[in-house]
Amino acid sequence: MLPTAIRVVKRGPSDIEAALNDPAFLERTAALSFVDLQPGARSTFGFAPNTVLGATDCEFTANARNGTAQGTTAFSVDVLRAVPFIHSHNLAVKQIAMNVTTGAATSVARIGIYDAIDDLAGNLYPNRLLFGSSQIDCSSTAYKFVTVNVSLKEGRLYWLVQHFGTATCTSATVPLALSDTLLGNSAGVCNTHMTVARAYAALPDGFPSGATMAFTVAPALQYLYGNASVAADPQTYGAWFPRATYMLRAIRLVKTSDQVTAGSGVSRVVVRAQLADPLVGRTTLGLFDSAVTPFRADVPVTLYESDRLVRKGQGVVASVEHFGQPHVRMADVTMLVDYAYVGDR
Repeated sequence: MLPTAIRVVKRGPSDIEAALNDPAFLERTAALSFVDLQPGARSTFGFAPNTVLGATDCEFTANARNGTAQGTTAFSVDVLRAVPFIHSHNLAVKQIAMNVTTGAATSVARIGIYDAIDDLAGNLYPNRLLFGSSQIDCSSTAYKFVTVNVSLKEGRLYWLVQHFGTATCTSATVPLALSDTLLGNSAGVCNTHMTVARAYAALPDGFPSGATMAFTVAPALQYLYGNASVAADPQTYGAWFPRATYMLRAIRLVKTSDQVTAGSGVSRVVVRAQLADPLVGRTTLGLFDSAVTPFRADVPVTLYESDRLVRKGQGVVASVEHFGQPHVRMADVTMLVDYAYVGDR
């Protein structure tokens, strides 16, 4: 048997230079594993008192013990009226509404949802606009339903807001005897809602300062529950923090099992790959929403793919937010961060 010929290739400085400049030279991959969200870890605020588990199309009236025997009041224009409610466990607000009991020819209104400052020190003042309706015609007598597209967190306090303009009309109210005590009492009188003067217009992004507590009847503002919604606060994982300057190349997710999509795809997870910087905070580099593209076993999902310098002090983190029940299984998901060393810069 003849010996196999061996070919010897000589390489010079130009070959070494080309190899060193290859983008894949010194490329490495950091791997981050996630954990499954445990029962009871969904919220630090516990369950809302008006929880209705497993039910759909449940309608509630903000800050009311029940929605029956409502009164009526002609509310003045150019006043924002905010009524609190606590969002129930694992249900989605799919509509909000107000009831016009006596219309007025040119009367219009807007309704919306604000979150609360909620600084863990008792400050629950209305804060950011989460949803604002378009203009509602209040010339006719009817329930005015508005479809809502917003995610709320269980066990948190929110505000339904009503704002009349142009002409006064009469709408349903919560009788004082049926008002709940979310706002407590002042001098033995039940606080029912908050009011602040503001010229009628689209609801502002931030709730105006200077609102005062009201102990008169509040507008009866309804919120209609549908299927499951937000289930958890975001979890944050530190994925990769370099000790020198590196080139970030790509960020991928890999799951070893298919995502269970039973229940009409209600259960979902959103993963954000973010660049953390001590001076500017977090910048989102890429996002994966399993409601848009469900996980498939061993099929990588690319969150980010571009060359970006990451210097010492910066790093890549993962933010994971669960929606619905049951939670998407994450224990078999790995985040892969591809990077290459480029030296101190």
